Amino acid sequence: SFSMARRGRIDLRLATQVLVLQLIVVTLTLIIAFGLFALFNRHRLDMEYHVHALDIARVVAAAPTVINSIARYDDAALTPSPALVDELADGPLQSVATRVETRTHVQFVVIANTRGARLADPERDRLGQHVLSDISQAAAGQEGVFHDSTVFGRAIVAKVPVIQTGTNHVVGVVIVGISTHAFDAQFSKNLRV
Repeated sequence: SFSMARRGRIDLRLATQVLVLQLIVVTLTLIIAFGLFALFNRHRLDMEYHVHALDIARVVAAAPTVINSIARYDDAALTPSPALVDELADGPLQSVATRVETRTHVQFVVIANTRGARLADPERDRLGQHVLSDISQAAAGQEGVFHDSTVFGRAIVAKVPVIQTGTNHVVGVVIVGISTHAFDAQFSKNLRV
């Protein structure tokens, strides 16, 4: 009877150890699955925001109003002055940029000439001033999407050339930014199940 009680105790310890091991395996599996889900979801959301920013920048860059209006400032070395700021603030480029920002809820839409002078900007005080980011790729006719530190904060930024109709001549650049705060908020929302 002593040996049966001892065997029962051993069986109980073994059963407890197996149960604990199963719980550890299940817990680790769930943690790994959640981590992979989060990683996949972040990548998918990142690609979605890249495409969204790029699509908006392409639409703005292809707008006849933008192409026709920006050509006036093409390759001009602009000197910021109160008269220039007033002209740009009340002009068609700023009107298009403001409408796009409002309707699409992006953080910013900036339109610049090929030298980087801001022809449209959410901040009136920056009109006529040089953009701080590198626009050489877009000014050379190539699109790009980047994670950037901007004067507006961290953002997913699309830079697209404005090409004169019927030519390959780049007359300016459209820069569209989506706040990474919006991205992070959407990512957190997606993780809540």
